[in-house]
Amino acid sequence: MQGILEILKGFQPITLEEIGKVKLMDRRDTKFLFPAIRLPEILEELTTLYRVLEVRESRAPRYETVYYDTPEFFSFYQHHSKHLNRYKVRTRKYLDTDDSFFEIKFKNNHGRTIKERIKIDDASTGIDERVKAFIRKKSTLDASLLEPKLRVQYCRITLINPEETERVTIDCNLQYSNGTHQKSYQEVIIAEVKQDHHSCSSFERLMRKKKIREFSISKYCLGIVSLYGHVRHNHFKPKIKQLNKLVYDSHGNSEHGPGAARV
Repeated sequence: MQGILEILKGFQPITLEEIGKVKLMDRRDTKFLFPAIRLPEILEELTTLYRVLEVRESRAPRYETVYYDTPEFFSFYQHHSKHLNRYKVRTRKYLDTDDSFFEIKFKNNHGRTIKERIKIDDASTGIDERVKAFIRKKSTLDASLLEPKLRVQYCRITLINPEETERVTIDCNLQYSNGTHQKSYQEVIIAEVKQDHHSCSSFERLMRKKKIREFSISKYCLGIVSLYGHVRHNHFKPKIKQLNKLVYDSHGNSEHGPGAARV
């Protein structure tokens, strides 16, 4: 990670206050997955095109997210069946600032992601009465059925295009836990282009140049597939096989070695 931090010093920084107009709580998302070993070469080609978010002198701040679902994994199966007008609920803690939020993400039938959130005092308190009221107001979910299913920690690099309403998030060092099992995905990067209206961004052009294709994958669904052996995931198998190949190529040994997801 030290080499990545050195490269990030070459970007012009942007603060949380400056980023305000690029919050993109209603947006279109495009995701990419690629080996972590390729991140330095990718960042080096973006230094003059994007600014990097800096939080308390950190340009790769740490995040912790806890996802909630029903005992029957309702939200997971909605995603698995490609059902639109679906919800995903979570707490998010910014470990470098100690700020916490409860968030509801809604994927509508026009392919847009709409995020609503409220600030909370402590992410570990889970779903209290205030959060239940927020869930009732902003979703069709039954808050009484929701329980914590998955915790994920990672570092996030956030790039801002000063010329467009565009943000690129680059998630590194993913660490999953469900309280019983753990799984690490240090070998891969999940990058996401977030835009008000879809247009070919500098990051997407670079992905084409590097022959990295769009790869839609949910961090939540990846974690569920990896840690819950009984959950049906037939529709995700092709994507998981591609991810396992990246892990296999990184380790150079076994497709089912450290970090590989279940298929």
